[in-house]
Amino acid sequence: MPELPWEIISYIVSLLDRHTLTQAALINNEWNAASNPRLWSNLRSSALEDNLILQGPFKQGLDRNKRHIRNVSCVWGASLLLSLLSGVLPDLDLSILSCKPGLYASVGDVNPLFLILESSPRLRTLRLSTLPSPIENAERLLLTIARCLPLLSTLDLFADALVFVPPIVVRKFLETCSQELEILSLNITFCQLSFNDEEARMLKEPVPGSKAHPNLKSFTLAIQHNVRQSELVEALVLEGFLSSCPGLETVFDCASVSLPRRSWMVDNLIIFNTVRGVLGDYHFTRLVVNSSSPHLHGDALLAAEVSRYNVPQGGRQVAYRNIHIGVSCYPSMELTSQALTSASKRGLQGLYIADGRKFASNDIQSFLHHGRSLRSLTSPLPPTVMAADVIQSQWACTWITVLSIQIGGIPRPDVEFDALGKRIEAGTPLHSGTLEESRIIQRKVYAQLGVLVSLQQLTLGNSPSSRSFIVGTGEQGPVYYNPLFQTNCLEMSLESGLGLLGGLTALQSLDVSSMAHRIGEDELRWMESRWHSMRELIGLNRKKIDAIWLSLYDPDIETVPCGHKFAIDPLLFQSIPELVQEIVDNLALHDLTRLVRVSKEWYYAYTPHIWRDIKIFATQQQSAFVEPAAQEALIRNRDLVRLFWCRASSSVNPLAAVGNTYGQQPLRLTDICFQTDIYDTEDQEPLFECLIAVLEQCPFLVVLDIPTPPPAGVVVENLLKCIAQSLPHLRRLTLFTEDEPFVLPYAVKEFLETVSTELEYLSMGIEFCHGNSTVNDFSIGSVWVLEGCTNLEVIDNQKHQSAPWESWVWNYPPLIDILESLLGVRWRQFHVGQAASPRSDEGISKAITSIVSSTGVVTSTTSSSSLVQEAWCGINIDKCPSSMTLTNGAILSAVTTQSHGPYVIHVDNSDTMKSADVQMILRQGRSLRCLSSRLPPTILVTDMISSPPWSCRWITYLGIQISGIPRPDIYTDYKNSLAPTLLGVSMKQSRAIQRQVYAQLGQLTFLRTLSLGADSPAAELYVSTDKNRTPVFFDRRLQLNCLEMTLESGLGLLAGLRDLEWLTVANMDHRIGVAELQWMEKSWPSIKEVKGLVRCRNGDKFRGGRTVPSGSIVAPGRACGSKVEVLDCPVNFAIS
Repeated sequence: MPELPWEIISYIVSLLDRHTLTQAALINNEWNAASNPRLWSNLRSSALEDNLILQGPFKQGLDRNKRHIRNVSCVWGASLLLSLLSGVLPDLDLSILSCKPGLYASVGDVNPLFLILESSPRLRTLRLSTLPSPIENAERLLLTIARCLPLLSTLDLFADALVFVPPIVVRKFLETCSQELEILSLNITFCQLSFNDEEARMLKEPVPGSKAHPNLKSFTLAIQHNVRQSELVEALVLEGFLSSCPGLETVFDCASVSLPRRSWMVDNLIIFNTVRGVLGDYHFTRLVVNSSSPHLHGDALLAAEVSRYNVPQGGRQVAYRNIHIGVSCYPSMELTSQALTSASKRGLQGLYIADGRKFASNDIQSFLHHGRSLRSLTSPLPPTVMAADVIQSQWACTWITVLSIQIGGIPRPDVEFDALGKRIEAGTPLHSGTLEESRIIQRKVYAQLGVLVSLQQLTLGNSPSSRSFIVGTGEQGPVYYNPLFQTNCLEMSLESGLGLLGGLTALQSLDVSSMAHRIGEDELRWMESRWHSMRELIGLNRKKIDAIWLSLYDPDIETVPCGHKFAIDPLLFQSIPELVQEIVDNLALHDLTRLVRVSKEWYYAYTPHIWRDIKIFATQQQSAFVEPAAQEALIRNRDLVRLFWCRASSSVNPLAAVGNTYGQQPLRLTDICFQTDIYDTEDQEPLFECLIAVLEQCPFLVVLDIPTPPPAGVVVENLLKCIAQSLPHLRRLTLFTEDEPFVLPYAVKEFLETVSTELEYLSMGIEFCHGNSTVNDFSIGSVWVLEGCTNLEVIDNQKHQSAPWESWVWNYPPLIDILESLLGVRWRQFHVGQAASPRSDEGISKAITSIVSSTGVVTSTTSSSSLVQEAWCGINIDKCPSSMTLTNGAILSAVTTQSHGPYVIHVDNSDTMKSADVQMILRQGRSLRCLSSRLPPTILVTDMISSPPWSCRWITYLGIQISGIPRPDIYTDYKNSLAPTLLGVSMKQSRAIQRQVYAQLGQLTFLRTLSLGADSPAAELYVSTDKNRTPVFFDRRLQLNCLEMTLESGLGLLAGLRDLEWLTVANMDHRIGVAELQWMEKSWPSIKEVKGLVRCRNGDKFRGGRTVPSGSIVAPGRACGSKVEVLDCPVNFAIS
């Protein structure tokens, strides 16, 4: 079996507890090097651990391993950890710092905290729930955060404290804090009792060093007022800050669901107009229904009140922001739940329901699916959502902080007794099947919950009053039984997939009361290491229950034991599925087929992994796939197949035959990529008819890629009709990108109007066949595409790989008008190289920044609908001046200030751009589709890995050179002279850096062209002679500190680039060999060419598996960095 990659070893180490890690670090130097960073990466301390911290061995270990510390979590005033850490500065490199109050501890000295913050410029997450009361401490903290933490992305301050801060300090903090902030939560009290004209004038003055915050997505602010003219103060403090946050997705004012407290966001007209883009054009109100509202005690009456404002009434519409339902309707609340679903689509943030048991499962699921603004769903008797409904569709409430639900309907064959203590008979529904089948369902539920990364309080159980318990008789006397005890719930064990909740780093409270959970010591340790803000776990042990109310009838009864004991069974332990999956992904198919023959257990464990993905590219694979033995095996395992990729045209025939074998039972395929050669002389019409037959049997398909069209127009129309009618869950669709078929407009119209409503990505190439029509096809087609696409982020008609900045959709006036009404943006093109275009650096810069500075801004006196912003959709500079300092800054300004675009940036000579500017463009360019250049810019690896991930997820063409990677395996420079040896850098460290780069590139899943190298102009080659006095060319632009592009260095992290067609590694000292080419063929079904694989002699060509001809007498100066064996590797794409 092959050696496990470093990622797998690190993953295994991450699953070990501290005790095991400590033992592993003592084995030898290699184990010490692998275990120590993980052992010291997370430090968590409380008052109970102070005795250990004060001991000498801990201090010595801290001093030796301080460079490994990344996450620190401690209790205020009860731990000496901060004091010790402040003594090892400046060697600390913290990423996360969390301080919460102790149960009985008072806050201690704050100076160590300030010292740590001032020396931690790379801190990404900071959570401080309290602070000493003096105003000076709060002011100092806010200004220190703004001044010293430029990379901060998550900030949560003063959640448990009453902190007094002057308004002017709050404004200065908000407008000068980190530009990288994504989540900001703040709880403050304005301390200024009086507010005169002079103080108002000071608040109105511009703040020096104010910044934009384009990455901020969630803003939570709780304000308690201690000032007069509170509305004016709020506007002066917040208006400028909120205007600088174009990417806001949710704004929360912490208003109570039930109490009629004033909201700084909804009741302040100036602020409301500023954030109207997030809130919508609504006037918000609240609904409180309790025992004092008898006129609403009825399902129909209550539903009518909830849906009262759902019908537009002209002008600004009214919507509920908070709803409090403190009554219960008999027998159900079906109408009310449906009305709540409609209200959730219109900005509802807080919902309280007294009795969630009256709400149907599908209604709660629909509410969570549509409630994008939801921040709180609470209930003392939580509603039950069936697992089948939970995994049916994704929840949209990604910013929710408080959630109270019960998840039922999960089969639990490991539970032996029901809620009343009776043994469950064999074969009982939801208690049969295998444990692994149950855990497959549970993992899907965990995955749904794991998306709610802002959760602070999660209630999955229930804690009914003792009066609802049923008293039974046990072996030792009376026993309580809870009729609401959950037996078909989540296990909450690591084996069942609890690890998928690792992203809930803000979680503070978890309630698993009255659940048949299996939380044990391993799970508690895992929670401690992952959930740094965790304060309480409710319902871990089911202990004896107080029976005071029973003593009224029987004085001898004081306590009664609970009927359900603590549920832990160590015999149920199995290998963690996520770990098994990661190991299996790194095994070859040959190794997997050997594993299934070991035993029956291994057969059932590994067979699903063998048949999960079917990829047929080579001729030999196609021949083997149509063999009778392979077809029989495919029929047996048809339900295990999820992905089917084929480049061989006839491979789809057996799949259609398998579907027909089982009659009407659907295939469970979720991903199909069907490629054929457009120059294939074989009649392809029957093949596409087979493909249509397959698609009709795949209702669960999510991804479909058919780049080559059928030869006949009738088949094209049948294929479009099949996709629209048979694939209701399709999310990603790519059609006819190789060649555009002729299609009648009405067929395209019908397809676009009936295609899956869950579609997120559509790439389609067509040519309208008019017949006798004279209507402009592009204008009408554009209307069909865009109608109803309210969440549209990117649209283009890029076609040519050789000139990706040309042929853009923005050249068509009819479509520009449609986009203006849809996005509120008027697009413009910028092209340097035309007769009237500016040529100087200053002239180009002024032309670009003119549109940026003239962008409309919504103020308190203007309506958002009355402004149309102008923005660059493309910046194309064909003729570059000698210096481009100002131009580069202007391009960067356009990227960071425009909410949409630019979509294309092409600069003929980009090697003058600074690395930090290129990194900023890729980080801020949310709409960027193309970054290209004849001489691509260079980005340093230090800039890539030291800042947040790129946001250009839609990019299809990327041309950059990544440099600064230490390569100790390279011994000569570009002239073949000995290069200086890198001291202190090993290949292991080099590849750890490269994996971070691959991980960043791997997120760009829509890439079609990735150019990491570039051919140098002939004029820039350096000419010398060898020992035979033969002229030799040397290239000064040869990249030595670049990616290896090997599987050992982490190339496998690019497996998600399924659309990649062209890869350029020219002038790179790569190490691509046979294994890498075979991996590319397997992982990139659309790959057409790898350019720069071999640095051959001038004029020579290299294609397929042929050897390099002798060609010219002028040889390149640098030998090929590839492995020699690559010359004998036959693949199905071009290599040059």
